[in-house]
Amino acid sequence: MSLLRIFLFCFAVLWLVFDLRMGLEILSYVRADYATYVSQRPGERSLRNFENFHQVLDRSRPFLAGQSSYMFLSEEGTPYLSHMRYFTYPSVPLPLGEPAEHANIWIVYKRPDISVNDQGELVAKQQVISAPGDVLERFDDSSFLFRTR
Repeated sequence: MSLLRIFLFCFAVLWLVFDLRMGLEILSYVRADYATYVSQRPGERSLRNFENFHQVLDRSRPFLAGQSSYMFLSEEGTPYLSHMRYFTYPSVPLPLGEPAEHANIWIVYKRPDISVNDQGELVAKQQVISAPGDVLERFDDSSFLFRTR
């Protein structure tokens, strides 16, 4: 019987330690989210792994008004495309590779491999991917809003 009591006591202690650790971790997330997102003005918000994504979204939204679709280029395997699809409805974001005949707005997010050449075209891996246009707004070194002419 004493072995069972020792086991249950150790189990309870470990449970409390892990519960305390997880509780403190959740509280640290709350504190960080409050400091970097909730208490910040809309143009300065940053949410954990999303960095400046919500700023880009907010600053791009006026250009998407009335657009049925737009091109959205971000790293593959990230949730950004699905977030854009949700937050910009009814405008539909199209990933690279989709037909872009009717999309004249391009949002490039965290893609240092995409740039604008001397003719004003978007270039990815030395291949032209858009008609000529202009950068409407630059969000950071690898993120910008582009409109074809």
